[in-house]
Amino acid sequence: MGMRERNLRWPGYLGRNYDERRGVLCLGAVHGEAKPEDLAKDATLNASEFRMSDAVHAWRAAGWSTGADAAYLEGVRSSYEMAMPDWPRWRRTFKPLVEGQLRMDITQVAWSNLAKCRLLCGRAPRRPRW
Repeated sequence: MGMRERNLRWPGYLGRNYDERRGVLCLGAVHGEAKPEDLAKDATLNASEFRMSDAVHAWRAAGWSTGADAAYLEGVRSSYEMAMPDWPRWRRTFKPLVEGQLRMDITQVAWSNLAKCRLLCGRAPRRPRW
């Protein structure tokens, strides 16, 4: 698969079987798209990144609607479900708890990325350019 502009940020994940009364929220560091050399070595990572990118671009092009939102959510879900099992943070930290102790799976968790956000004194936040 050829290289194309992605400018990808993984937005967070709500598993398709998440139950708000029992679900687990996993928090991780913000990450963006993988390095080209990592994509070249890992077909699953490459496929998940393109799936996420396609979902984001299609959603932005379509505008907000129930159908576009549902397609975006499914694209995000399938991307995370494809990629998460190989993430070191998932394998080391969350998998032993979620799968081992709670007997749940990836589809039953939510994932949120944390970001350090700081403004310089006296400056207003910049609006995104999309």
